[in-house]
Parts: sequence; C-alpha cells; structure tokens
Amino acid sequence: MALRTTMDDLTGIAGITLGPSAWRALEQPALDGWAALTGEDAWIHADPARAQTGPFGTTIAPSLLVLSLVPAMVAELLEVTDAAVTLVQAVAGARFPQTVPSGTAVRASVVPGVPVDRPGGVEVSHAVEVHRDGGTGPVCAVDLVLRHYR
Repeated sequence: MALRTTMDDLTGIAGITLGPSAWRALEQPALDGWAALTGEDAWIHADPARAQTGPFGTTIAPSLLVLSLVPAMVAELLEVTDAAVTLVQAVAGARFPQTVPSGTAVRASVVPGVPVDRPGGVEVSHAVEVHRDGGTGPVCAVDLVLRHYR
C-alpha cells in the first residue's frame, strides 16, 4: 500500500525507507516479451536451452527490463496525491551488481530525497534498490528523479 502524501509534505519523508514493494516475477515469457519489444534477444535472455550451458545455468533478465520496473514499484510505495502527473526526469547511476535468473521475483525499496521546487511542481531524487528473492544484495541500485507537476 502506497504512502500517500502531498508535494508540500514530501520534505517530511525525505530519508525514510519505504517498502518493500510487492514481488514481481520475471518469468521467461516476460523476458521473451522484452526481447520482442526491444530487439534485445541475446541468447542469455532468450534461449533457455543454450543458457543452461552458460555461466548462470539459466536465462537471466535483461538489466534494462529490471530497471524499467522501478517507476511502477516506486509508484506502488509512494503516491503524491496533489500531483496532476508525475514524470521520470532522470535515471542516474544505475548499477546492476547481480543477475536475476528467469523465474525469480524482484521487489524494491525507496528512500525519497529532499524535494526541489521546479517550474510547475517539485522534483525529487529517490534512491532505489531492487532485490531478488533469495538474493544477498541488490540486483539494481539507481537514483530515480521524478517530477511531480501541479
């Protein structure tokens, strides 16, 4: 369930860890759909038979697929109720220290930063970590900058 707040009250949650979000399974059909959509069809993502003999013993989720889930997981954790619309302004410093084997679920936690006034609203940099089920550390760490428009 999302923490509901307003643009004026975002300062009060800066530095507080929210989450984790719900688990999201990254099954092979999701990897195949990503490949069809983006053309990112490297065998390590799209060929389960060949991937069995590869370094991970299975296909792995593309890093950018994992990254693409971040805005929705953050929205699940934080709702700015007086924003007419919220847009991604930047994705900074994305790191992918571990792989996500197909069939594994991921979820995120977020630490909102201090909001900065911008024309038409406010902008907030969120420190996000995505973890996989059974993992020992993040599979993705990123600063997601969101602009909330009035």
